[in-house]
Amino acid sequence: MLTAQEAWDALQHGNRRFCEGRGGECLSAVSQQQREGLLDGQKPIAMVVGCADSRVPPELVFDQGPGQLFTVRVAGQVLASPQVASLEFAATAFQTRLIVVLGHSCCGAVRATLAAMDQAAAPQSPHLEHLIKAIRIPLSDLDQSRRLAPGERENHAIAANARWVAQSILAESPVLCSLAESDGLLVKSAVYDLSTGVVKDLDAENL
Repeated sequence: MLTAQEAWDALQHGNRRFCEGRGGECLSAVSQQQREGLLDGQKPIAMVVGCADSRVPPELVFDQGPGQLFTVRVAGQVLASPQVASLEFAATAFQTRLIVVLGHSCCGAVRATLAAMDQAAAPQSPHLEHLIKAIRIPLSDLDQSRRLAPGERENHAIAANARWVAQSILAESPVLCSLAESDGLLVKSAVYDLSTGVVKDLDAENL
């Protein structure tokens, strides 16, 4: 079992390969024998809570093959009970000790939330309203105390949402909180830049 830091180092190395155009070898070279080897179980090195956006596939972004990432994806990385339960399952069943909350630039869910905040218009459906309400929580005071350009505001909103989800994971789950306190579980927040391919560590970035 990799430690959380070892797993994060592996993801960072994979992202560098992806950005340099050297990624994908671990996916294209998967053999029948390797696939059959996964029939007996999985040992993912990390859990990724990501957006459902088709432009942000975690396995490609981090250059990881089958069995390496346990992914939970929904628009805006919104957390609900099934998502939290999935993380608890991976952490306890596979002893995976890293959770990465991966936001991304140009996020449609965040844009829809900002638009709803500005226009005070009702969403098109109850389901979308539920999504926007969840994302709106960390964005509620985003624009109150400072003036931001539209692009800058969106970037801050994306980062704020990713950080909020990362904090909420431990707040919502006593199981994961206990593992974080006593067994090395680490929850990180990050943002993927669609234009550069780079994953920024929000714990190290002032964004």
